Amino acid sequence: MQDELVEFVIEHIDSLSKLLIFVAVLLLINIVLSLVKFRMDWVLKGRDVHVFKANFITENELRIKAELFRLLNKLTYFFKGDEDVLLTGITEAERYLGDNLFYIDKNTERSCHECLDYFKSLAFDFSKKNYEEESKL
Repeated sequence: MQDELVEFVIEHIDSLSKLLIFVAVLLLINIVLSLVKFRMDWVLKGRDVHVFKANFITENELRIKAELFRLLNKLTYFFKGDEDVLLTGITEAERYLGDNLFYIDKNTERSCHECLDYFKSLAFDFSKKNYEEESKL
């Protein structure tokens, strides 16, 4: 009877050790998968931040360029004798351009400076007004 009891205990200990090994393997797999998930979440969050930042900069660029072009377009609607209004508009556009240089690319900046230089020359000599050049700017 004792031999049978010992055999029974040995069989159950053997199956218990197999069960323990199985649980340990499952736990290890769970830890590895959790680490992989954590890494993927971290990478995706970094990409989300990058996309959000790029979207924010693009939205600001569009908003600032639209406002800058509105200011420059407003300069075309003046007549001889409105030099004070023109100079005020030029100053406002130059200040806006200078305040937002971070969002404006070099080509746009150069075009804006050319346009402002043209309007400055008109403020001092209205006879230089050229409608074709204004439409090109």
